[in-house]
Amino acid sequence: MAGKKTKGKQKILMKKIENMEDKLSTFSKRRSGIYKKFNDLIITCNAEIGFLMFTEADTPFSFGHPLIETVCDKLRNPLPPRAKTDTDSLADAREKQRIDRLNEEYENLLGELEGERERRKALEKLSEEKKIEECWFKAPVEKLNGDEIQLMHDTFLELHDALCDELFNRLSLNDEGTSSIQ
Repeated sequence: MAGKKTKGKQKILMKKIENMEDKLSTFSKRRSGIYKKFNDLIITCNAEIGFLMFTEADTPFSFGHPLIETVCDKLRNPLPPRAKTDTDSLADAREKQRIDRLNEEYENLLGELEGERERRKALEKLSEEKKIEECWFKAPVEKLNGDEIQLMHDTFLELHDALCDELFNRLSLNDEGTSSIQ
């Protein structure tokens, strides 16, 4: 008995196919297999099926039983329309009244939101002005008058003197600490 000439039926690994021709051929074969499965479901379960797929080239393929349009209509309107009664018109009036009330609340909230936005802008402006006051050393000099420039200069000199004194004190303490260890 001679050895097998073919590998027989083997499982194909699921991975993305890079070659365009192979992709189209596989799509064509698998598409017909999917259609066969749908037919089996229709026959065995009496199901209504709608299936829509697109290729990479945006070519649509659809399958529907009884028709794709019928299935789509059922998706859009799952319940069949019923005849209107007097209670329906009363319910419609209440629903319209509720919607009008909700729209009014919505408009009020929009107005409040706009007011809050304006308030936030005003607070941000005040905050910016306060930051400039707190950070007096960042104030734009060209906007200051002569007295303010003199005050800023004097303040810088005081700050310079205080920093020099603090630095001198720390260096003196450091020198004393090292001399006592020796």
